[in-house]
Amino acid sequence: MKQRNFFFFFGAVVILLLFLVIFPALTEQEPTGVTGGQPTDSLNRKIHIPVFKPQRIVSLSPGNTEIIYALGAGDRLVGVTTYCDYPEDAKKLPKVGGFEKPDIEQILLLKPDLVIAGGSFHTGAIRTLEKAGVPVVAVEPKNLAELTASVRLIATVIHETDNGEEAIARMEASVNKVRSRIGESAYRKKVFIEIWDMPLLAVGGKSYINDIITQAGGVNVAAGKETFYALCDDETLFSYDPDIYIVARHDRGGSRERVFRRFETEHVRAIRDNKVFYISDDYLDRPGPRSFIALEQLADILQD
Repeated sequence: MKQRNFFFFFGAVVILLLFLVIFPALTEQEPTGVTGGQPTDSLNRKIHIPVFKPQRIVSLSPGNTEIIYALGAGDRLVGVTTYCDYPEDAKKLPKVGGFEKPDIEQILLLKPDLVIAGGSFHTGAIRTLEKAGVPVVAVEPKNLAELTASVRLIATVIHETDNGEEAIARMEASVNKVRSRIGESAYRKKVFIEIWDMPLLAVGGKSYINDIITQAGGVNVAAGKETFYALCDDETLFSYDPDIYIVARHDRGGSRERVFRRFETEHVRAIRDNKVFYISDDYLDRPGPRSFIALEQLADILQD
C-alpha cells in the first residue's frame, strides 16, 4: 500500500513539473504571421497587429504611399501628403499637408484607423496622433535591407502578407541581379549624386541612397559626411574627382546640361569623360518599390 502511494505521489510530481515547464513554453509562442516575435517599427516601438484589416489608412510619406499601393491596398488609403503623386490614383486622394509638416487637424477629420508615418521626421505628429487614439506605425528605412523589412512590417499591419512576400521577392531578385553583374570587381567607381544644385547638395553617409550606391557597386564620395545630405562647394567636388556624376533633381530632369555649363571640364573626371547621367529623384529619394529601379539603373551606369 505504501509502495503504491509512493508511485502515485511520484507520478503526480512528475506531471506537475512537466506542466510547469511545458505550459509556459506553449503560451509564449510567437504571434501567427509575425517572424521573430512582436514587430517593432523604425522608432523601435513595439507594434500591435490589429485584429481586423485597417480600412482608413493615412500615409505621411511618398515612399510609404507607393508601398501601400504595391501591396494592393491603395483603395484603403483615405489621405496622403501633397508630395504623394505616384501612382496616378494617389493624386486624387485628400491631402494632409506636406511631408515635413503634416496637418494633424486634417488627418483627424479623415478618421483614420491607421497612420503610416515617416519615423524621425514625424515624432511630434506621432505623439499627437497617438494621444488622440490613432494607431501609428513609423517607417524610415536607412538602407535597402531595412526597406524590404519595412515592406514586410506594413504588409503585416495592414493584413497583406501574401502581397508583401511577393513584393519582397521582386526586390530581392533585383538585388541578386545586380550582385551577379558586379561580381568580384576590384575597382569600384567613385560616385557623386547631386540632389540639388543651388546650393550644391550631395548624398551623405546617413542617407539610404548611400546604400543604393554601395549595392550598385560604387563608392559614395561623400559617404564620410554623417548627414543625410551634404553641402558641397566647388573645391570639395574637385577634390572628390568622381568617376560618375549623377543628377537627381526635383525639377524632373533637364539639368544634366547645367553640370557641363557650371564646372570647368578639366577639374572633374566625370565631366571630362562625359560620365554625367540622370536618374529620377522619384526613384532615388523615395524609399519604396521604385528604389530598385534606381539600383538597377545605377548598376548599369557603373558597369558600362
